[in-house]
Amino acid sequence: MKPSARRRPNVPVAILPRVAARARAEAAAKALVPEMSSVEVERRPQPELEKFPRSFEVSAAPQVCCRCALRSEQQWPAEELEALSRRLLEERDESWRRHERAQIAFLQNQNSALLSALHAEIERLQNAHRELQRRMVVEGKCATEDEKQEALDKANARVAELTEALGQKEALVQTLRRQAEQQVAGFREKTKQQEDRIRQLTSELHEKTLTVTQLSTQLRQIRLREAMAQAQQRRRASVESPQRASPTAAFRLFAPPPRPRDQTQTVKVVPEGGASPVKATASVTVSYPQPPQPPQRPQFISATRGSSRSTPSPAAESTEKPIDRKSVV
Repeated sequence: MKPSARRRPNVPVAILPRVAARARAEAAAKALVPEMSSVEVERRPQPELEKFPRSFEVSAAPQVCCRCALRSEQQWPAEELEALSRRLLEERDESWRRHERAQIAFLQNQNSALLSALHAEIERLQNAHRELQRRMVVEGKCATEDEKQEALDKANARVAELTEALGQKEALVQTLRRQAEQQVAGFREKTKQQEDRIRQLTSELHEKTLTVTQLSTQLRQIRLREAMAQAQQRRRASVESPQRASPTAAFRLFAPPPRPRDQTQTVKVVPEGGASPVKATASVTVSYPQPPQPPQRPQFISATRGSSRSTPSPAAESTEKPIDRKSVV
């Protein structure tokens, strides 16, 4: 019969299988001891007995050779042999019973230790449970139902206020976000317009610069041609009407050729199709190079005491005038 292991209250589930196994082993050992007879023990193979020393066999039969043992057995009477075999069987049964008792005692000790540990754990859990119940009862007595309801009402009111404030903050955030998006869009549009305006003004300035450069080049060329023409005219006039000089001049006097003044001209460029925000006024200074002078006749001064020097030519009286540079913006 297998003993039924009932589940006890407040016992951990992990310990129950071990307790049940030990209880079953103990019950089987108890049921096996009274039913076992000497004949069954003799017939049943007993590998467990091989672990224990067989002292009774050594003490029962003396250590003699095989022939002597056969002779001694033949000489013994049948009653003595039967008594000897019965005694040997009783000793074997007794050793087996001692072994089983030792096993049963070991299992009982283990079960008792396990049960004591389980009882200690159950007592500890019961004490903790009682302590928690006591705390709950004490706290419940201190806090009445009215106080709990009042605290709950305050908490609900606080939650409602916070919810309302959260809704207002969210609406304000949405408004500020829309305003920021509108401002960003306006700034981007203004930036695009300013970039287009800057690009347009840059192109206009480039065109005006090219125009001023071309006009300055043309004006310089025109002034240069005019200066060359005037120089040629003066040279021709000086060749056609040479001035008289005294033949008794002790040295030669060469009058410096006239030099035209540096002139400054202001050029205003007016674009077609309306006024432009860029001022198109430029100042151009034209410098005329000195043309080559033709060879002139030497002028002689009289070496006599009463003679006077010859009057210098108008070309000799001409002096170099300072440069006049003006910039009109």
